[in-house]
Amino acid sequence: MSYRDKMNTLCWLLSAACLLTMASSVNAAEKRAEVTDEHPIFNPKCMAVMEEIRKEIRGK
Repeated sequence: MSYRDKMNTLCWLLSAACLLTMASSVNAAEKRAEVTDEHPIFNPKCMAVMEEIRKEIRGK
C-alpha cells in the first residue's frame, strides 16, 4: 500500500470519527433544554485536522 493510500485511509477513518462525534453531539444537544445554534458539523478541531490531512495528501 502506497503512502498516499495510507493517508487516504487515515482521512476516511478520521472523517468517520468526526461524524460519529458530531452525531453524538447532536443527540446530546437535542436532550438539553438550551440548544445553541452552533452546529457540530462545523467543529473547528475536526475541520483543522481534516484540512491538515488534505494538505498532506495533496502534497505527496
